[in-house]
Amino acid sequence: MDQPLQLNLSLSQGDRPIDVITEASGLSISVLEDAAQKGAVWISRARKAEKTDAKTQTATRPVRLRNLHQPVSRSGAVMLNYNAQILAQSPKTLALVADHHNYGIWNKPKGMLCQGSKWSDHTTAVRVAESIVAKRCHLVHRLDKAASGLLIVAYTANATRQLSRLFALKQIRKQYQVSVEGEFDLPLPHTISMPLDEKSACTEIVEAKWNAALNCTDLNVMIKTGRKHQIRRHLSLLGHPVVGDRLYSSVVDSKKDLQLHACTLSFSCPFTNKPVNVSLS
Repeated sequence: MDQPLQLNLSLSQGDRPIDVITEASGLSISVLEDAAQKGAVWISRARKAEKTDAKTQTATRPVRLRNLHQPVSRSGAVMLNYNAQILAQSPKTLALVADHHNYGIWNKPKGMLCQGSKWSDHTTAVRVAESIVAKRCHLVHRLDKAASGLLIVAYTANATRQLSRLFALKQIRKQYQVSVEGEFDLPLPHTISMPLDEKSACTEIVEAKWNAALNCTDLNVMIKTGRKHQIRRHLSLLGHPVVGDRLYSSVVDSKKDLQLHACTLSFSCPFTNKPVNVSLS
């Protein structure tokens, strides 16, 4: 099937999702099993209630469904978001840089999503990490798809809570290597404190090296908050958009990727209290 297919189908108690989707979609069982494993199938169930009232029942938040053969214990709905081209994609290489038993620090390549979409999640950093360490993985923070560099992935719910707490308390030091358009000649260190989305945001530029031949400046940047696209937006507002930024730059060379690399992570391990310092060149 070349065209994307989206279905929202009702499930009754005892139904097997595979039977319902096969009949409605015309796709084979093996194709649907593969789609489910790659994150293209979702399920929402009616909430349990002490008093059964079909008119007032609400549905749970949809979650991905991997096993299509298990009969459902409650009525609900199953959603298929099938796109053969997306499901045929192969994941990029994700490298484990440091393993700390409860969590790992990984090197995410450019072009890899941290989380999936409604169409799939099989090429994301979390799912690829799961396939490598054979453990359930949880995302602690994010990197833009177009960015590369260090990413923390937790292996337990407790590790997710502990590491997320460190981020919330600003106790994880993150440093980025960024190339921006033009000559950055402001005194260093330079702090950008312009709010983003009506929330406080702070970006600090600690080093700058001008490349006259390429008309760009290589920066070392630290962030004290984690707003969406914070570095890219702040530098663009300052008049020095990131090289290769297709969202926030008016002058983009289509041959250049986004020049934003998460190069350093430093924090105190929440399990051992020992310092963790990881750097990439």
